[in-house]
Parts: sequence; C-alpha cells; structure tokens
Amino acid sequence: MLRSILISAGVFVIGLGLSVACFANPVQVDIEATIPQINGLSVTISPVDAETDIWGAPVSSVDFGTLSLDGTYQIFRASNYFAVDVGLNSNAANWQISHVPTSVIGTEASNSGYNLDDNINVDFVKQQWTEGGDYESGVLANKSFAASNVTYSKSNFATGEWLRIYYGLASGEGDNSGVNVITPDSKPYGKYAGWATLTLTAF
Repeated sequence: MLRSILISAGVFVIGLGLSVACFANPVQVDIEATIPQINGLSVTISPVDAETDIWGAPVSSVDFGTLSLDGTYQIFRASNYFAVDVGLNSNAANWQISHVPTSVIGTEASNSGYNLDDNINVDFVKQQWTEGGDYESGVLANKSFAASNVTYSKSNFATGEWLRIYYGLASGEGDNSGVNVITPDSKPYGKYAGWATLTLTAF
C-alpha cells in the first residue's frame, strides 16, 4: 500500500514537474521602423475663366496675357484669373509657408518705372477634400500683390487642408483693399513681369 502511495506520489511529482517546465523564459521581439523626413511643395496653377468660372487645364505660370479694354468702363480686363494649389508636404513637427512677392514691373522702354503691384488681387484660402470634390474651408487673407508678403504656420491648417492662392486682375468690383483697376491713363502699354516665391520651412 505504501509503495502504491509512493508510486502515485512519484507520478504526481513527475507530472507537476512537467507542468512547470511548460513556462519558457520570455523572449523580446524588437520592432522598428524609420519614417523619413519629407519637406517640399507641390504647386498646380489653373486658369479660371473670369466670366464662367470654368477651370482650364493646368499651366506653368500666372500669365494674364494681353489685356482687353472694356469700352463701357474704360478699364483693362483679363480673360482669366488663376488658382494656385499649394500642397504642403511636410511631416515635421512644425513648419511655415511664406509667400514673398517680387514687383511686377514694366520690362520695356515704354513702361519702365511702372508696376502692377496695386492692380492684382491675391487671396489666400484653405481647401479641404471630400468625396464630392474640394471646398473652401477658410479664408486666410485678401491682399493686394504689393501687400502679399505673408507667412502661415502648421497651426493655421487642419489635417488634410492645403493652401490655395487666387491671383486676379482688378475688376472694379469686389477688389481687395489697396487694389485699383488699370485704366488707359494709369499705366503705360508694354509687358509687365514679376513673380512670387513660395517657401516651406520645417523647424
């Protein structure tokens, strides 16, 4: 009987030992990934018909072309205004986008010393995308080209928003503060040219 008990106990002890042995030492599995830094701009320039607001195919520059004289109001008009979509491609903790204008000056002997800086509207707005298309999610500023030296930071944009800049020649109606129409006696004939510099800075 004792032997039987001991055998049973031995079996029990052996069984207990096997049960304890099932718990292995923990092993750490390391998991790593590195997200590369990105910081750049994507820019798309689209002409928009001034009469119908129909968008045309993307172009390479904001070129108002040869202006036409409105004989009724005696002001020069452009057939298009332009929408410049600026993709803010940065995964930095903080960044800022700046718009710095360089004077749109006369490039010929006939208009040397003149500029169109107070004849161009510049509107800064935020755009957001939905399944039905993009929509304006906020206005940042309405400026003249002369006063369009502005800077916005990451905090000005919600997730998924991007910057759109509208450039439009003065029309005499709904123009921004400081923007004036071009009349035959206000600016000499000839070509005018300048540019705006967009810079995305991460910090």
